[in-house]
Amino acid sequence: MSWIELVAQRRPQAPQGVTPPENAADWFRIENNAEDPDSTDVLVYDTIGGWFGMYADEFVRDLQAVTTPKINLRLNSPGGSVFEGIAIANAIRSHPATVTVYVDALAASIASVIALAGDRTVMMPHSQFMVHNASGACYGDATEMTKMADLLDKQSRNIAEAYAERTGRPISEWQQYMADETWFTAAEAVEAGLADEVMPMLPKKEEEPEKVPASASARMATTWDLSMYRYAGREQAPEPVVAKTPETVVNLPGFDPEAFQAQMVDMLRQTIRAEVIAIFDAVAPSHSTTVKDGTWDASAQEKRLPSPVPLATAKKMYTYWDADQVEDGAVPKSAAKLPHHFVSEDGTPGAASIAGVRNALARLPQTDGLSDAERSAAEAHLRKHLAAFKGSEDAAPDDAASPEEDVEDAKKKKLPPFLQPDEDEEEEEEEKKKTEDAADKPEPEDSWSQVIARLEESPSPSADDLFNRLKEAWL
Repeated sequence: MSWIELVAQRRPQAPQGVTPPENAADWFRIENNAEDPDSTDVLVYDTIGGWFGMYADEFVRDLQAVTTPKINLRLNSPGGSVFEGIAIANAIRSHPATVTVYVDALAASIASVIALAGDRTVMMPHSQFMVHNASGACYGDATEMTKMADLLDKQSRNIAEAYAERTGRPISEWQQYMADETWFTAAEAVEAGLADEVMPMLPKKEEEPEKVPASASARMATTWDLSMYRYAGREQAPEPVVAKTPETVVNLPGFDPEAFQAQMVDMLRQTIRAEVIAIFDAVAPSHSTTVKDGTWDASAQEKRLPSPVPLATAKKMYTYWDADQVEDGAVPKSAAKLPHHFVSEDGTPGAASIAGVRNALARLPQTDGLSDAERSAAEAHLRKHLAAFKGSEDAAPDDAASPEEDVEDAKKKKLPPFLQPDEDEEEEEEEKKKTEDAADKPEPEDSWSQVIARLEESPSPSADDLFNRLKEAWL
């Protein structure tokens, strides 16, 4: 029989001289939790798969019948068949209930993959976790042996990917752990990211936080013959070297950390500047124009514009346009959004319409195609028109601006998130404003070109500062 025929056989016969254990058909148990009617206890306390009686279809069939919103999966297994174990893990992962996995004693080999399948993994006191490369037996010629070696390599990488996805650590790190056959104590498993917590050992007089089912108490301390592995448990295995953080410290000949930091700062500043320029290419810059009241008909005003609209004209008429549709310095009317200026008979945009501005502000949240930064810039543009009208002679009494309203409008007009100053910078700026003579201060230019200029002229912030801002804005 070839290796693939043995693997594919659904119910393989036990090898000559091997007798299945008496409890081969009783390798898992599913029962209601006596303390919580919303929980079901699932016990897996045996070798996974093979001719010892653990088949995934039996487990999946009974697991699918569980309808409680919570499942407590209690695990104590030395591992076994990779294929059966992965099927069991996927059945647990796809179940709609919230699954908490308790490693009662041992989660070794493919049982360690099952331990990761729940929503939360808890290591019981003195429990252990073991990872190693896939192994198997084969009988046949060199071709069959090569096929088996390829299969084992693929399965080892497949399992390493499961560990990497769960912990966030590089797959190469887990491949090394597996090649070394690494045993983790309960605390080491949490440190490596394989588990979420270690259940504290409480005195007997105190109530246990999670009561162990009566049917499990006699079997959860089951020990296994681990002579098949390189080490017979964590006591015989070397201590795993777990990196404190996934970060790597660079220590190469000729490497200058300060120069590298400066290059990173410059790169990030250029990235921010490019983002600002991209916004400027799609959103009309703030400009000072007359704002008038009156009947507003956007369609009638747009009919006076040529099609396509020269980009210079679009900037005076619209709030936003699709920069990807700009061609030869013009953009189709259909690609320009939120008009709010009156247009003369000769097609020249003039004063802003306060009704058009309010209409554009109302429609802005539902306008598609804008990034968050572009939407913030568009709102700032429209609110400047709104503030200008409130302070004009044409404003109705209800539109008269008060100092409090001016402050509120100023707060609403925000730069994109990655250009927002830190709270410390805002406090310093407020203190500076208090000490300076307001009469001597020039009126700030409020346009994207000025923002870009200030970005180029300002001193470089620290790399940590830039990384933190980019992380908050983009990640």
